[in-house]
Amino acid sequence: MKDIHKLLQNNRDWADRIEKEDPEFFHQLAKQQHP
Repeated sequence: MKDIHKLLQNNRDWADRIEKEDPEFFHQLAKQQHP
């Protein structure tokens, strides 16, 4: 279970870093999603 927590924390860290570098990144990515 420790590994999954590490994976999720790394994911949050990555998302935070991406958002700081490009605040529109996730907004633009979401606009491309058309389920």
